[in-house]
Amino acid sequence: MQLIKAKLLKLVLQYSLCNDTAHKQMAYSCVNNLEDFKNTDKEFQFATAVTMFALKLKQSKYIKDIDWLDIETIAVDSYDSNSYLQTQFLQLINKAAEIYNYKNRRERRKKRIN
Repeated sequence: MQLIKAKLLKLVLQYSLCNDTAHKQMAYSCVNNLEDFKNTDKEFQFATAVTMFALKLKQSKYIKDIDWLDIETIAVDSYDSNSYLQTQFLQLINKAAEIYNYKNRRERRKKRIN
C-alpha cells in the first residue's frame, strides 16, 4: 500500500546577501510527514528553544502559555556541552527568568496596592 503524503504548505524564502544586489530564493515543500519532537535532531530542538526564548522576551501572544522552565527543559535536553555558546544560552535563560519573574511579581504587587 502506498502512502500519499499530502503537502501541508510551501515555504518560500527570498533573500539577498550583504553587499549583493542579486536576489535569491529558496523553496521548500512541507509534507504531512510528522515526527515526534523528541526524535528530531538535537540542533533543531535547540533552535526551537532559542526561538521560544525570543518569543518569550518579546511577550508574544503565541507563547503566553509557555513557561521559562519549558524553554529551559528543551534547551537542556538538546544542548551540546562542548558548545560554549549553547552553555551561555542556558545561563541566559535563567537570568531572563529571574528578571521577568521579578518584573511580574512587582507588577502584580502594584495592582494589589492600587
